[in-house]
Amino acid sequence: MADRRYLEWHGNQWRVQVKVPSSLRRHLGAARLVVPLHTDSLVNANRLKFRVIAELQDKIARARAEAALTPRLPDSQLTNEALEWKADIRREPHSETPIALRARLVEVERSAGPEKAAYFEAVATGGATPIMSLVDTWLAERDMKPRQRIDYARAVRKFNGWVIGTGLNGAIEEVTRKVAGRYVSEALVARKVHWKTANKDITALSGYWKWLMRRGHVEYNVWTNQALPKVKPKTEEQRPKRPFTDAEVIKLFREIKLGFLRDAMFVAALSGLRTEEIAQLRVGDCYGGVFRITNAKTAAGVRDVAIHEDLAVLVATRCARKARGDYLFHELKDPRPGTAVERGQMITKHFVRARRDIGVDEMMDNTRQSRIDFHSFRRWFIAKARDALHAGARGFDQWTICEVVGHDKEAAALGMTMGRYAGKQSAAARRACVNSVKLPVTVLEPLPAAT
Repeated sequence: MADRRYLEWHGNQWRVQVKVPSSLRRHLGAARLVVPLHTDSLVNANRLKFRVIAELQDKIARARAEAALTPRLPDSQLTNEALEWKADIRREPHSETPIALRARLVEVERSAGPEKAAYFEAVATGGATPIMSLVDTWLAERDMKPRQRIDYARAVRKFNGWVIGTGLNGAIEEVTRKVAGRYVSEALVARKVHWKTANKDITALSGYWKWLMRRGHVEYNVWTNQALPKVKPKTEEQRPKRPFTDAEVIKLFREIKLGFLRDAMFVAALSGLRTEEIAQLRVGDCYGGVFRITNAKTAAGVRDVAIHEDLAVLVATRCARKARGDYLFHELKDPRPGTAVERGQMITKHFVRARRDIGVDEMMDNTRQSRIDFHSFRRWFIAKARDALHAGARGFDQWTICEVVGHDKEAAALGMTMGRYAGKQSAAARRACVNSVKLPVTVLEPLPAAT
């Protein structure tokens, strides 16, 4: 009998399903993890499933380790109750609430001990502020994507769990620079957390403390200079990510047949757009011979990108019979509001499976990620524009490349002169830059048929 362990038939294809332990379901937001295998063959599904299962089990293991830093606290209800008392006292400072609080403190001391009672009183009277109590207010004032919002809240929650695990009460006032340093050493360095992941958490915590400073809750930022040093690669081969080679580009376009994914690959390779920028394109953003990027991760990312001469037919076909507000890539699903999922993740997931199926991969030692991914089309575009300049291309320069791909020109060489003082490049220069990038001839014959 065919092996169907971890497999489930869904729609017209097989997918992997791994059950999430009940203790981690709230943390991962699901009772099970599923990943489509994009095949209707049970034999191929069994061949493909093992790597996917390993990835999902690794995800569960990471969630278990993270949850260990944020344990359910037996006194969390006391903290929440103390905050309710604080709100009542602020609403009616001259009522009998403060008197009733003293009676409640006697009960808390009797049931939880004098230390917890003292902390309860400090929170209720405004003398102590629980670390998590202002996170929602802080995040509400920041303009950030849902995924970043979730990551920032998770970073503070992990730190709060560690603080309470050390025997402290979890109050902002208890967090000194020494406490922050201990967290970096014990919870990040000692656990061998990758320096990039550690610095993301430290950046989030530093942002929270800066906000607390502006609002008068703390006197200084305890996270200043706490970031881990960057580990720079010694050789090109040690760099974590790279562009595709021309041979890989040819193989990808020759063997990947899925319509919308193939079209997205063409747009990425011939525009340098980020994955989510492609996913967010609407018909109204694709006129006058340019892609208009209006929602980007940085100010430099808001830009017009010339539509490559070899993309004109594809874009026109995808725009046909659509309203201006319709998506260029209508096949992608809109994520639920407030979730960390982005519209472009469907492109990324399908591309990972397709790329691995045809053997285009390069895993580095001690990492979970490949050195090449969908973003490698963007790297390839930049490399080809640079190579065109080296080969004598005219009409644009290195700062044009920065502008086309949405990088900050002021961070490049002669940033003040060419980035700020010289202003934006001409539309002709940007178009010359885009059209200087050429896909291998075998890729463009025949032109892709947009779906």
